[in-house]
Amino acid sequence: MNSLKPNENIRYLSRKEKATISRLRPQHAPLKYHLNRINPQYPLMCPLCNDQFETTNHLLLHCPKLDNLRQDLLPPTPITNILYSTTDQLKNTLKFYHMAMGGRANAHRLLD
Repeated sequence: MNSLKPNENIRYLSRKEKATISRLRPQHAPLKYHLNRINPQYPLMCPLCNDQFETTNHLLLHCPKLDNLRQDLLPPTPITNILYSTTDQLKNTLKFYHMAMGGRANAHRLLD
């Protein structure tokens, strides 16, 4: 892993928060697209909207089921504004991610 630049705002987050952002940046978060690369038994579809691929970009920028939450917590695109921004914005991104993952888990339970 590359060392942090002196002006990298991720350095002001907790270790757990840094880990989450560090997984979102290269698309290694536990979303269906990444999990499918590890184990092909995982379907690629988004459990919230049934989009073809559940990726970091889809979750943070495009999933229609998360539009209201996105408007409250995330800036307009590009994704660099979301994952490489101020410490406050990184915290909002983390809040969005955890709330979205909670909604995703609820949607998955309804399918079971």
